[in-house]
Amino acid sequence: MYGNPDWWNEFASKAKAELAVRPTTEGIFDNIEFLKSTCTSGCLRCPMSLLESGPLLMDLKKQIDALPATI
Repeated sequence: MYGNPDWWNEFASKAKAELAVRPTTEGIFDNIEFLKSTCTSGCLRCPMSLLESGPLLMDLKKQIDALPATI
């Protein structure tokens, strides 16, 4: 497979919308329902791919949390 997994595109879209409303990672990374909702494509590999991406997602969370709270 090439490119991003299906769940990533859904996750990125939802995360962008959530960050626009509330510029914190709490609603994104600390909410298992939010993460589970990214696996809506019906792809059988997406849940495992999402689980395997844990370290990448936690690194992304750290990077977002390190950003200034104000612009």
